[in-house]
Amino acid sequence: MSLAGTIRIVCIGDSLTAGSESADYPALLQQRLGSRAFVTNLGKNGATTGSVLRHLNIIARSEADVAVILLGTNDVLFMFDSRMKWVARFRGPSDPGTFAQNLRAIAQAFTNVGTRVLLVAPPPFGENPNHVLNHALAPYIEHVKHIATERGCKYIPLNEEIGRCLDEGKRKGSEVEPAATSLAYKALFKKRVLGRSWDQIADEAGLAFTIDGVHLNDRGARILVELVVSALEEVIAHEASQAGM
Repeated sequence: MSLAGTIRIVCIGDSLTAGSESADYPALLQQRLGSRAFVTNLGKNGATTGSVLRHLNIIARSEADVAVILLGTNDVLFMFDSRMKWVARFRGPSDPGTFAQNLRAIAQAFTNVGTRVLLVAPPPFGENPNHVLNHALAPYIEHVKHIATERGCKYIPLNEEIGRCLDEGKRKGSEVEPAATSLAYKALFKKRVLGRSWDQIADEAGLAFTIDGVHLNDRGARILVELVVSALEEVIAHEASQAGM
C-alpha cells in the first residue's frame, strides 16, 4: 500500500477510542488531518486485546493504510482492579503475558496485509504515578514497546508524554480513585445532560488530562493526536526516502 493521496486510518481500541465515554480522539485526528486522511473509529467500550482478537478477521479486512491501536487499559483493570475482576471471568485472562500474545497477533494480522501499525502505550491511571494500577500497567507498556520493535511498528509514547506533562506542573493534585464508577457516571451526566465539555468536567474533578482518572478529556486526546500525526509524518518521510533510493 502507498501513503500517497488520502490515507485510510482505522483506530482500534476500547472506550478511550470509541469516544462515547471520553473525548473522541479519532474525530479530533480527522479534524487535524483534514482531507489528507479518512479516519474510521472502530473503538468499542469494554474492549480488551482478547475481545479484539476474537473479531480480528473482520477488523483486519478494513483495507486501511494505517492502524492506530490503543489497548491495555481494560486488560489491566479487569486483571488487577478488584471491582472489575468479575468481568474477567467472561472476558478471559488479561495478565501481561496473555496481553502480549494477543497484541502481537493483532499487530501481525495488520502487517500481514500491508497495513502500517502504530501501537499506543495506554495513558496513566489518574495523576499519581505510584498508584497500584500504574505499577500494574508498567509491564504492559514494556510489552507494547517490545512488540513495536519486534514487528516493525511505530511506538506511540502516550503514557510517557502525559506523565511528562504532569511532571512539568500540569498535575492538578486530585486524589481521585481511577475507574471509580461513581465518578464516571457523574462525568457522563455532566456531559450528556448538562452539556459540559470534557475539559470542563476534568477541571471540576481536579484532573488535567482525564475526566475520571481513566478516560481522556480533550486535552489528553489532543496529546495523542499530535503524537499520531508526528508518527505518520515520520512514516511518510521514510517511505518517500525509500522510494527515491
